[in-house]
Amino acid sequence: MEALAIFGIACNVMQVIGSAEQAIKLIKKIHESGTVNPDLVQTAHDLDVCVADLKKSLDEPHGSIISETTEIITIAKNLLDTTTKIRTELQKVDTFRPRESRRGAVRAWLSAATGGKRKLDELEKELRAQQRVLDTKLLVRIW
Repeated sequence: MEALAIFGIACNVMQVIGSAEQAIKLIKKIHESGTVNPDLVQTAHDLDVCVADLKKSLDEPHGSIISETTEIITIAKNLLDTTTKIRTELQKVDTFRPRESRRGAVRAWLSAATGGKRKLDELEKELRAQQRVLDTKLLVRIW
């Protein structure tokens, strides 16, 4: 695989990680406040765009594949699984959009109280672990 193709995939992975981290922070803020943030739609859109770019770069033919490249592609695919879970959480939070604010606040609180925060913490850990693995692989590749 060309070095530029690997670099492109790595950049896409980093963009997805950044967007996913923003989404997790926003979901946590929504759980804490009990009200839907107006940035929810934009954050979900940004995450979708980054994920689509990553999928597109993974679908392109890459020529010869070496073991280091396979590892970066594996990280990217694992990240896609994680972002699917994060997107599911975004959709759950989007359903909190209240017709009446008290009802939305109660639903947000109930979701957070029944494990929403724990699941977000797990997703955040998963995301950071993938980021550390990518950072390590890139540093090894540079040396």
